[in-house]
Amino acid sequence: MYKLTKPLIFIAGVVLGISLAYFNLPLTHQSSEVSPATEQEFQPIFETLSLIQDKYARDYDISELIDSANKGLVAGLGDDFSYQLNAEEFSQLEASLNSTFSGVGIRLDQVEGKTFVVTPIKDSPALAAGIKPGDQIVKVDDEDITDQPLDLIISKITGPVDSYVTLSLIRGEEPLQFEIQRKEIVAPSTNLEYKDGVAVLDIDQFARNTANEVSSYLAEPELQSSKELIIDLRDNPGGYLDSVVEIADYFLDSGVIYSQKGKQSEHSESADKETMVPTDLQIVVLIDDHSASAAEILAGALKDNHRATLIGQKTYGKGSVQELIDVDDDNYLRLTTALWYTPDGVNIDHEGISPDTTLESDQDSLEYALSHLDD
Repeated sequence: MYKLTKPLIFIAGVVLGISLAYFNLPLTHQSSEVSPATEQEFQPIFETLSLIQDKYARDYDISELIDSANKGLVAGLGDDFSYQLNAEEFSQLEASLNSTFSGVGIRLDQVEGKTFVVTPIKDSPALAAGIKPGDQIVKVDDEDITDQPLDLIISKITGPVDSYVTLSLIRGEEPLQFEIQRKEIVAPSTNLEYKDGVAVLDIDQFARNTANEVSSYLAEPELQSSKELIIDLRDNPGGYLDSVVEIADYFLDSGVIYSQKGKQSEHSESADKETMVPTDLQIVVLIDDHSASAAEILAGALKDNHRATLIGQKTYGKGSVQELIDVDDDNYLRLTTALWYTPDGVNIDHEGISPDTTLESDQDSLEYALSHLDD
């Protein structure tokens, strides 16, 4: 049986995978000169293309060859976070960090090739239709989706507003089918609740509106009078740089938030506003091995500036910055252009951030934090 966990990496209609974790936006357009020496080194590619044109027996599409060559060139970097995108892939990537999208409104997880509903989003078509946590999705519009990548499944579930999609499910052992009309879904990236009188701020990702959501919560009188705050960054894959910098500034009145170094520039961000929370507010940050990139920036900034205690497991370890480059109208390049560093000058790429208190993966970090506040 599928075991429900904190909703993690994917929302139907929004791809939140770790590979989408951290962008240096806005989109840029860039062209560079290639040295004569490099042109010479690439001569075998042109010779191969010439042989294909002269001798290949079947019809082919030259644009597909060029697209494959471009993707292979970037793949040769051996960097999972750098890759070529076409226009459709870019649109999906850009939509992944918006807080609104057109779909049915379900959070999904995948286990051993099977796709399960973690939870329907509040007020969504999926919830209204009767979709429940733990339902296994087996078909989308009569197409078997077993073993398909989750982002591909998501692209099949999403579609134009007011169009319909049919989901075939298994609930327990009972097969079910739902025809659901797609609507615009608003998926908040944060949630604030009080447990045992302690404020718990859950940040699922750093989307465009996340900083505004957090600001609204922090301004609430009940939180302003709180003595403790738990920030839950577990399963947070990252998001927009501007968003996490603004949020870090809510908790810091001074100090470096992060710095980055690339071939073309070096840059750092520091806290420069008055904090939104009382200076004596005790802050605990929950992290795990799915806390990545922008989530690691916030965790590192609060830890190194001695503003919070980290509890959980070592983070994912994505200490690189990606830039989205508009190559031409139909091609985009997502390229690692810099490495980022914590306030203490540590690059955590492939290393992660260690918590102050390390727990086993099967331990409930939130329950532990609630029982050990003020320790």
